Amino acid sequence: MIKVSDNILTKKQEQDLQFILGDKFPWYSAPASTCGRWPYLSHMFLNRDSEVPNSHYFPIVSEVIKHIIINKFKLPFNKFMRLNANWSFGPEGRTTDPHADHPWDHKVFILYLTQAKGETIIYKEKIKYKGEDSSYMVPVEKFKGRIAKRIHPKKNRAAIFPGLNYHCHKFAAQKVNDTVDPSYRDGDNKLNLNRRVILIASFS
Repeated sequence: MIKVSDNILTKKQEQDLQFILGDKFPWYSAPASTCGRWPYLSHMFLNRDSEVPNSHYFPIVSEVIKHIIINKFKLPFNKFMRLNANWSFGPEGRTTDPHADHPWDHKVFILYLTQAKGETIIYKEKIKYKGEDSSYMVPVEKFKGRIAKRIHPKKNRAAIFPGLNYHCHKFAAQKVNDTVDPSYRDGDNKLNLNRRVILIASFS
């Protein structure tokens, strides 16, 4: 089950989340993703190792995502296992390492907040969990998977897919979307959105 829906946010929801693209939103450096490489910027609303929110922004972001899961995708919802805003970058044309966010059953939700390149790739293969000898991260050079779907980032596009399927994303070209987003204003200053920014959550 891979579901994709466009224009997913209401006007109010879009306004409620606009602060993430503003110049006052706190981003934190993450030294590496997946197999210990590809640094990125992140804001953890809910850490994957905790049930206690890690950010005072959690209530507003989680309510929007929960509403989309239940009311737009018509899926059952129990709890979040992780909730992040991620701003990723890396060598053009390369991909992150195929991985799963948790080595147990879950679903992944992605909301693309900007118009950028850097497709999400979902594979047909699922992780094989064997206790501590788990294989939920595989170096891209060693991975021989079959692609189930490519999801191209589009502002206000959301996707949900089974979390045990290996997935990764392709890095965008450095000069992609080198424009100003006409819908965002921070006072009198428009912000350049030459970046791939997503909300990503795992849930059951």
